[in-house]
Amino acid sequence: MKKAFIISMIITALEFIAAIVLFPYLPEQIPIHWNISGAVDGSAGKEFIFALPVLSLVLTLLFHWAPRITPKGENIEKSGKIYPGLMVLLSLLMAALLTITAVTAFGISVPTTEIIFAILGILMLFIGNYMPKVKPNYVLGIRLPWTLSSEVVWVKTHRFSGWVFLVIGLLFLVGIFLPAPVNFILPLVGLFAGILAIVWFACISYKKNK
Repeated sequence: MKKAFIISMIITALEFIAAIVLFPYLPEQIPIHWNISGAVDGSAGKEFIFALPVLSLVLTLLFHWAPRITPKGENIEKSGKIYPGLMVLLSLLMAALLTITAVTAFGISVPTTEIIFAILGILMLFIGNYMPKVKPNYVLGIRLPWTLSSEVVWVKTHRFSGWVFLVIGLLFLVGIFLPAPVNFILPLVGLFAGILAIVWFACISYKKNK
């Protein structure tokens, strides 16, 4: 956990340095939103470039302190690599978004949709791989009334959700090679269907376990 925190803080510090160095050279308006085809359809003042490192810092600090201030926080540190891994991956995601924003602001075309889908796909695959190892807690994992009230249901639900997230991750990666709007619809439908399936599975498992 400590190593992941240090890595995330280093990434965040580099984001702040990059934002400070780039700020004087950025145009007055920078892109902050892209449509499903990857075209810029929203902009903001160049001060927005600092929002991403600030968000990265907030997320890192929240991840660092959450296990220390919540009930069953010790179980988070016993849940394998998923929690520290997520801390680092989210910092990298903010760094990637900062890079995309800056590069696009300078008029260089980048495959934004493909990059974001690749990052999200890898993130979902990572979550799916480690989800079955998550111990009962109030911060990380599938925190539903049924999972929080039964450790058996928690274990079953997280094993099931691991497969669900793996499928969602693959859908995001497949979306890289599909045309708009199918590239957006496919993983989004998979995400919502997966969430509903996890909730249904937890509820059914709880009723069977009673």
